[in-house]
Amino acid sequence: MSQAEQVKFPTGVYFIPSLGIIKSSNATQALNQSEQLILSYLLEHNQRPATKQDLIEAGWPDREVTEASLFQVIRSLRVKLQESNKGEVIETIPRLGYQICTFDIQTFDMADLNPLEKIKQKSKQLKYFLLGMLVLFCAILAITKYVDEPSVDDLPFESRLTSLDSNQVLFIGEDEDVLTDLTSKVTTLYQSYNALHSPNHLENRRIFIYKNNDLYSVAWCKQDQGNYCIKGTELSYSMRLEEWPTFQNYILSNKGELIDTPKIQTDFTRQPAAKVYLNYIDDSVIQSKVIHYFISNEPNNEFKYSSMSFIASKHQDLHHVLSIKAANYQAILTPDIPNVIARVKIMPEMFHWAYQPTGTKGLNKGSLALENERHEQVVYEGRKVVVNHLLYHHNHLSLIFSANAGLYWVHSNKQQDVLFKPTVD
Repeated sequence: MSQAEQVKFPTGVYFIPSLGIIKSSNATQALNQSEQLILSYLLEHNQRPATKQDLIEAGWPDREVTEASLFQVIRSLRVKLQESNKGEVIETIPRLGYQICTFDIQTFDMADLNPLEKIKQKSKQLKYFLLGMLVLFCAILAITKYVDEPSVDDLPFESRLTSLDSNQVLFIGEDEDVLTDLTSKVTTLYQSYNALHSPNHLENRRIFIYKNNDLYSVAWCKQDQGNYCIKGTELSYSMRLEEWPTFQNYILSNKGELIDTPKIQTDFTRQPAAKVYLNYIDDSVIQSKVIHYFISNEPNNEFKYSSMSFIASKHQDLHHVLSIKAANYQAILTPDIPNVIARVKIMPEMFHWAYQPTGTKGLNKGSLALENERHEQVVYEGRKVVVNHLLYHHNHLSLIFSANAGLYWVHSNKQQDVLFKPTVD
């Protein structure tokens, strides 16, 4: 299709391939990359049904995704094409696939764009330009070597592994006094829970709890018969010390424990190698953060990665981009450290605010999420090597302990990942 063509569908909606947008009488929406590729493929191959495999290969070239990703895109396109009845535009052909039979190709004059759409077009071009510059910047940084490596920030800590009936609990803190305090708090909470609910409901959990001078951090998952974490049951929460009663009430209320898939607002549609989901209990409006990691394997069990952080408020589940980072990391086995699988040595290279201003005036001081991000800024811009610790690893799931940020789960998009290669070799 030429730069001056648009496609009109029976619903009165237009698709402009050169701009990657859907237009109707009352709205203009941008399509993500997979939506554009799949819709274009259906239009270009309208003479026959397109199989699911055809569309997966078209929508995600050089990547492996499941049919669930395709179904999600088809559902999204049906909504954006304003189908009032399923199949009005995208027909489902049983046992064959999908097909678009009815549409009209019309001449499109770029001058017909109203001012708002012209601004959107320029904004989209600017975003892709900035993203390209960012990729170039990361590539330059990736070949930069440390001349004088800063000292490693490897804070000492103690750990204590114990059991509460069928539940396994790991306490982490700076000394034995902290571990004793954590043991008392968790035991009291466990007893209170059993007094309110069936004891059988809270069983076969793997629980981790950490305390420093500023926060509590708690992570857990349900275990299967092999004592491995069950996918979809892993959660983590961080809170200020004074918010422990709030967290305790949350647990005692017996709320659901399955993680939801967050809605991410970004034009960057490449599938991340791994994701992190963080939840916060504080008095700010920022309730959760999601991090997408894009990782490449290097020699000697070293990895390069860039990451994008997103935040959402308590009033909406749409996550907005917060920051972009780049670093190298290396996982080193630690048979000499009790309850720790590996030390994760992180060598920062770049930090960039994508949403939150760097000054303290714009920082919501009540937000743990933003305070942790500001700490990351200082570490990354100072090129200070830090050390985190790997506490759990099996197939797609890993648990990391950070002395500053606390505990968080890392979800790999591959069942057998190489995020922490020494632990799976």
